[in-house]
Amino acid sequence: MVATLPSAGSAPSWLVPGQILRSSEPGRLGDFTVCRIVRDRHGFCHAVLHDETGREISTFVDQIHYSIAEGMLTPIDFDASRISFN
Repeated sequence: MVATLPSAGSAPSWLVPGQILRSSEPGRLGDFTVCRIVRDRHGFCHAVLHDETGREISTFVDQIHYSIAEGMLTPIDFDASRISFN
């Protein structure tokens, strides 16, 4: 289970627009491009992704962090491969 909590400050530096992530999760195979990072009025940070068909997907940044850590998403471009969660 992933808990998403509101936090103050700017969006995480390890996730940037233009970054490409590849999904290995069954039913969600393919590449996703980070289009923008937004913080809602409650303090939650969301990433808006586009899949290969152009569909827009909004998810919590914490869920992307968890998916990368668990191997469900993999950064595939050079800059994204240097992600540091610290």
